[in-house]
Amino acid sequence: MTRTAFISCFALSSLLSTTAFADDGEPEAPTVIYAQETDIIFDGLDVTGELVRPVGAQVMARRRAEFAPMIQLRRDFNAEVLASVDHTR
Repeated sequence: MTRTAFISCFALSSLLSTTAFADDGEPEAPTVIYAQETDIIFDGLDVTGELVRPVGAQVMARRRAEFAPMIQLRRDFNAEVLASVDHTR
């Protein structure tokens, strides 16, 4: 008996809860009323405090980095250029 009553209550509630009662009329747009004039007052504000800077000195001048040369520059290689001309002919 209790089981059938529970099932019938559950079925009845599920049938009734699925129906929705909606309004068929046109939805009204929300009405917003703005003030004709807006006053904004910018009063001065006094700020008190201390200027806090980091401890230490800031190094502005940097040394240029020095690297060991990877290539060796030769000043005179005319003989090799003239010899390469013979190879290209």
